[in-house]
Amino acid sequence: AQGIIPELLSKLSDGFVASDIKLVVDNAARMAFSKKTEISMEFLQDALRAASPSLSAEELAAFRQFQSLERK
Repeated sequence: AQGIIPELLSKLSDGFVASDIKLVVDNAARMAFSKKTEISMEFLQDALRAASPSLSAEELAAFRQFQSLERK
């Protein structure tokens, strides 16, 4: 799909986890399919507006404290 702005999508989806993003993309794909067109930035933005993160800011902060740990 052309016209997708990853940097903007990244900002708009701050706080979303991978499963949230998958749901957003799936919903945008459904919108595009119903209109018989490609996924567009507009569909992605609409899907993002309709969604909300599955984790609270506090839950994300708790997980982020482990980001700097190395896997061995």
